[in-house]
Amino acid sequence: MNILLRNSSSILACLLAGLSTLVTAIPQSYTASDGVEYVIERDQVYNWLQAHTECVSHGLQLAIIDSAEKNQAFEALLRPIFDNPPHLWIGLHDNLNTAETLKRPFFSIVDGSQIKFSYWNNGEPNNALYSEHCTHIGMANNFKWNDDKCEKKFGYICEKPQAPVNISCELNETRKTVFELNEGLAKDHKNNQEEIQGMLNDNRLQTQSVLQEWQKSSQKSLNESQKSINDIFASKPYLQAVIADVGQPIKQIIREAYNEIAQFSHEAQQTIDGNSVVTQTSIMNKSHAFQQKLEENTNGVDGLLAEHE
Repeated sequence: MNILLRNSSSILACLLAGLSTLVTAIPQSYTASDGVEYVIERDQVYNWLQAHTECVSHGLQLAIIDSAEKNQAFEALLRPIFDNPPHLWIGLHDNLNTAETLKRPFFSIVDGSQIKFSYWNNGEPNNALYSEHCTHIGMANNFKWNDDKCEKKFGYICEKPQAPVNISCELNETRKTVFELNEGLAKDHKNNQEEIQGMLNDNRLQTQSVLQEWQKSSQKSLNESQKSINDIFASKPYLQAVIADVGQPIKQIIREAYNEIAQFSHEAQQTIDGNSVVTQTSIMNKSHAFQQKLEENTNGVDGLLAEHE
């Protein structure tokens, strides 16, 4: 799982360039006081992936604000341009994190690195309904950040990279990496499935052994009780009349006790076996369904990446 988390952010940065539809636009260029060149598209018609693709198609990248100094120059550039700032996408995402927390990490769309600097609006990023994974500016008449659904339609801000950025990802290598990660998860799950099967079987066998020992112990106690009664009668000849009167009923009681113990043991074993089978079947069915979904996901991702090679 740790391998998946380490790789998924950089893989996401590679995939996004090929998974969105281009929208023609004529954005405007500006240069901030720190020398960084930005391109601003005001029209609120782009989802986050489309904004990313638009930037890439012009040799740019979605703006990455990763320091207080850069943010100060960035905000100073925007304030004279916008009296009331629109919503504009920038290049930060939370790697599809489902945690509804203000402290979850955000990453750069460019290289997948974690962004240490933050400039969130009050109460953000709240990940409302666990579905706000992309970042834009323009909240409550200020230039602070907000997390929002990536499919929403906003404008965007690109920046010119300070150094050449290799955006043509090696999709074949990415495909191989994703496939190997999913294949590893599937193998781990299969091993866990076999381990659970073994534990259920061991539990059933242990229960059966306990019942058998209890049956043997109970029968041994009854045998000893019957022997003690027989010994008493044998050592007391004058109790022959009593033997004639109660001997058979006592033996009958002991025989019935034998039968009841055997019947109870049999019924208990059947009940335990039945419950074990139901539990085992339920667990294994759910486990098998998950295994199938995992394999479908592996093949689906592999097919998706194959289309973009």
